[in-house]
Amino acid sequence: MRIRNCLAGCLLALLAGTGPGGGQTIELPDLEDDALERSGIANILPALGLFGVTPGARLARLTVDADPLGPIDVDLLRLPLSHEFAPVWRGLRPVVQITFGSFDIDKRAQVAIIPAFPTGFDVSMSGEMVVAGLGVTVPLGSATTLRPMLLGGYARIRSEATTSGPFSGLLLAVVDGILADARLESPVAGASLELRHRAGLGGDVTLDGALGLGVLYAPVTVATARAIDQPIPFPAVSARIEADGPLWTPESGLALRWLGFAGVNYFPALPGDIAGFPAAAELGGGVTLRGRDMPAGLSLRASVILGDRVTGLSLGASLDF
Repeated sequence: MRIRNCLAGCLLALLAGTGPGGGQTIELPDLEDDALERSGIANILPALGLFGVTPGARLARLTVDADPLGPIDVDLLRLPLSHEFAPVWRGLRPVVQITFGSFDIDKRAQVAIIPAFPTGFDVSMSGEMVVAGLGVTVPLGSATTLRPMLLGGYARIRSEATTSGPFSGLLLAVVDGILADARLESPVAGASLELRHRAGLGGDVTLDGALGLGVLYAPVTVATARAIDQPIPFPAVSARIEADGPLWTPESGLALRWLGFAGVNYFPALPGDIAGFPAAAELGGGVTLRGRDMPAGLSLRASVILGDRVTGLSLGASLDF
C-alpha cells in the first residue's frame, strides 16, 4: 500500500466519487510497510496541475482508488497567469507565466491492529506550489508555434493525522513525521516544451491542437522524516485538441462561441504504483465570449477526467488577451 504515491498521481491528472469513508479496514503491517519504504510523497510537488491538458484557472475533484484504503477524494485549485509580448526578433515573442496550485485531501479509515478492535484513523493533507516560467514563442509557419520554457518555484506539503479507539498511540508512532505532524518543503526546477497548431475548418470553425513535454525536479530541503526526504524527477507528456465555432453572433457587441476539447496526460518512466495511475484522459466543452474582430475573450469550461483507478470533474475559466 502506497497511499502517498497514489495521491501524487491523482494530482497529476489536472493540471482535475465518493466522499471519505469510514468503512474501509486495513491491516497494521500494510500501513507500517508503507511508512517505512520509499514513500514518494515528493511526487505531489509537480502534481498541482502544472501539466494539465486544459488552459486557464480550474477547480477539480479527483477520486483515486488507493487500495487498500479505498476511494480517496482530492480537491484541486490551479491559477495560472501568463503574458506573451510583442515580437522582438524574427517573430520571436518572449513569454512569462506564473502558476499557483493547491490541493486538499481528507481520508478516514479503520486500522486493524487487532481485528476485533479497529482503530479510527483520519488523515488531512494539504499543499501549495508556486512556479514561474520564462520562455519564448517561436513561429514555425503561419499557424504553428513552438514554446520552450524554463520553470522554477517552491512547494510545501503538510499532513496531520488523528486516531481514536484502542492502540491510538501505537498507530501515531508508526506514521509520525510521514502522515502525522508531517511537513515537506522543496524548491522546484524544470523545463517544458509545447508544440501548437491552429487551423480553420470552414464555416468559422477552428481547430487547435497542442503537444506538451515537461519535467520537474524537486530536491527536498525540509522533511520531517527520512522516508519522505527524496529528490524525484517527474516527467509528463500532455496532448490536447480543441474545436470552437459560432453559437451566437450579433451585428455588434460580444459574440458567443461553443467549444469542445479532449486531452490526455501521460506520465512516462514511472511505475503505476508510484504515479497512482499511468495516464488520465479529459473530455469536456464550454463557451467563449469574445468581441467581434478582437483577440481577447473569456472562456468557461467543464470536463470529466477518466483513467486507470481515477475519475474526476473539473470546472475552469480562462481569459485570453
